[in-house]
Amino acid sequence: APLRDETGKTVGLRGVTVDITDRKLAEDSLKQSEERNQAILRAIPDLMFLQTREGVYLDYHSKDPTLLLVPPEAFLGKNMFEVLPAELAAGFFDCFRRASQTDVPQNFEYKLPIQEGERWFEARIVQTGGDKILSVVRDITDRKQAEESLRESDQRLRLGLQAARMIAWDWETSTSRLNTIGDVSDIYGTNAIQGFSLL
Repeated sequence: APLRDETGKTVGLRGVTVDITDRKLAEDSLKQSEERNQAILRAIPDLMFLQTREGVYLDYHSKDPTLLLVPPEAFLGKNMFEVLPAELAAGFFDCFRRASQTDVPQNFEYKLPIQEGERWFEARIVQTGGDKILSVVRDITDRKQAEESLRESDQRLRLGLQAARMIAWDWETSTSRLNTIGDVSDIYGTNAIQGFSLL
């Protein structure tokens, strides 16, 4: 505010100066933290959902929107029982309950039909902020398909060995354990099993 003399002429100024260094440092630190968190989110390929313990969707992150069952406006603010198939929502709810009671991260694998077709997902579920649940969800379809291919290949090998009356084996030298594919007793007789395992 201006300081005036008796004639009304301004002869100076009066003011208050407040040191806001701490506030500015805190604001800068917060801004850097938010930028770092945004960079981390951009780098994570997984889906993330923040929900109440009852299952109401509060927030989400998705780098690939085609992995969402429905668009965000169809699930934000709604309970998962209104959005997901009933059996899947019940499975999530059970994990939410265990995560809240034990404070131990929960894993939950499930499949879901989405725009791209049926996909497999793995959810890692933790309690956060005292009363909220964070689910980090990864598309594991490729892994599941590889596991199924391996199972099918193993089954074909077993059928082929059985038809040819052969076995395949490997010896674990560190444990002296013999692993076989195929039934030794079918080929060599039941008395051969013990002698064969001692080779």
